Amino acid sequence: MPDRSTDLLLRTSQHVNQMWKAMPSTSFQLRHCRIACDWRMSVGRSTLLMSKLKLLQDCAGLHDVAHLLALKPAHLAYNLYKKADATKYKKFDIPKRCGGSRTICAPIADLKHIQRQLADVLLDCLIELNIKHNRRASHGFITGRSILTNAHQHRGRAYVLNLDLQDFFGSINFGRVRGFFINDKDFALKPAAATVLAQIACFQNSLPQGSPASPVISNLIGNVLDVHLIKLARRNDCVYTRYADDLTFSTNLPTFPEDLALVEGGAWAIGAPLANVIKQSGFAINSAKVRMQYEDSRQTVTGLVVNRKANTAATYRSSLRVMARTLFRTGSFTHDSLIKDAAGNLTKKAEPGTAEQLQGMLAHIKHVDQFNADVRDKKDTGTPGRVRLFKRFFLFSQFFCAPTPVILCEGKTDNTYLLHALRSRAATFPELASVSAAGEIKLLLRIFKYVNRSAGKTLNLSGGQGELSKFIAAYLDEVFKHFKAPGVSQNPVILVVDHDDGGKGPYAAASKEMKKHFDMLKPFEHVAANLYLVPSPLPVGATSSCIEECFQPATLATTLGGKKFNYKSKQINEAKEYGKAYFAEHVVTPNAATIDFSGFDPLLARIKDVVAHYATMPK
Repeated sequence: MPDRSTDLLLRTSQHVNQMWKAMPSTSFQLRHCRIACDWRMSVGRSTLLMSKLKLLQDCAGLHDVAHLLALKPAHLAYNLYKKADATKYKKFDIPKRCGGSRTICAPIADLKHIQRQLADVLLDCLIELNIKHNRRASHGFITGRSILTNAHQHRGRAYVLNLDLQDFFGSINFGRVRGFFINDKDFALKPAAATVLAQIACFQNSLPQGSPASPVISNLIGNVLDVHLIKLARRNDCVYTRYADDLTFSTNLPTFPEDLALVEGGAWAIGAPLANVIKQSGFAINSAKVRMQYEDSRQTVTGLVVNRKANTAATYRSSLRVMARTLFRTGSFTHDSLIKDAAGNLTKKAEPGTAEQLQGMLAHIKHVDQFNADVRDKKDTGTPGRVRLFKRFFLFSQFFCAPTPVILCEGKTDNTYLLHALRSRAATFPELASVSAAGEIKLLLRIFKYVNRSAGKTLNLSGGQGELSKFIAAYLDEVFKHFKAPGVSQNPVILVVDHDDGGKGPYAAASKEMKKHFDMLKPFEHVAANLYLVPSPLPVGATSSCIEECFQPATLATTLGGKKFNYKSKQINEAKEYGKAYFAEHVVTPNAATIDFSGFDPLLARIKDVVAHYATMPK
């Protein structure tokens, strides 16, 4: 590629400044219209944003395109021209939600990487053009936009019209892709470069479903349709959006505009002006998926109810509650799938569900609630019942039926200590970690991280001495009231605490919940179900201990910048001392390969004994 001139850099910088000024300013818009600008060119110590679109326009052919995609020209040419088409993709069918199947053409690894590189470049171009032209109609496959931002535009409307485009990806063929990149006034690529892009993107004369490049290219070509439909919608006082091949128009007019849709023979049909625009743009309407929805009935857009706000359907949320309760009680559940018979009729069929499926569905509800909280600039992210259900499922899936033993510590630093201790002592404790012939170490348990993570928010844990006490109360409450599924709890949940005043809190919480005394002097205590308490071992003659004392004295005596490690006091003299977080990050982690972790053996032995003990418990 030719070197960029100073003049070009200055013009690019000015263009980017204009782009940033055009960005939305409200907090909601900034959150949901994030701009993924990755065009950078270093000049001395400064970094200027560089237009990928301009670089693409400078490409003369395959060599230039390859360099722009960070590929070797020979590698690109080999995958495009030397490999047989039959070896480039793997075909398979996946079932559609409403019956039938969809054919997926998944590219092989090398071609997939090439397509992903192209997709990244084109996504930068798309974002740049969206800002330049203030495009807001398309919501699919764009950073910061989603089914939520799409549905949000149509809430509280008298009429909502949904229609789908027929064979969206399949209708975009090789010639259309190449012609777009040559003839579109924003791209205006050189023909040789446009040919290479089309060869990367297309398979069997269409955009394949399964290619990383297909979504962004379909959006670029779909923008041509959007321009005409926006004009048509505005002339008729309607709002228009598109999510991939799903088109939506809505209005609060007393009657729906006949340019868009009208009643013919007792059923709604697409108006001639709308049908003509879609046809002239190179697309076709799927007549089986034209739906008019009224304000006095349930209105949905991209799967979300929009009568008052973009939200999941009440029936959907209710069905998930039933699935979750059944899972908690029996260890399994079923969900309904739509099956299409030979005549095209859809029937419901109950199929076994998985915890992963349920987690995804609950996460979808949580994401919608978070979106609506952001819209209202409120902290609440759903009704108390939904928040409680998500937390309950999290406790069930991550702890009650954990696939491996789980360790919870009092804070972030203890996690770091145990991780490196387990890796260092893997050969001594094969029950806790395995070592392959190649020397690769795999932990056979999970150190649960919750500090400054979404898991901590879900469990209301932020780290510190009182956190494990809260976890014990919350977990046992669920175990005794809701988690009745037999045989699913196969692994222990191990709470590791310091044998000091702070560690007494979890023991007191467990004693209160179970109405019995738990002794910190014992190597471990089985609290209830699969929950255990493990205190740090006491040195000979000591009455208290902390996990830091498992390190050798030489490690604890490490000085950094003339400062000594203080782990015994919360008050740190910053002029002379450093604390636990700094010790974990700057002493333990970078020196883990040479630190002597043998002092952790008594604690690891206790954890090993807990795993063995729970294996003998009736499930």
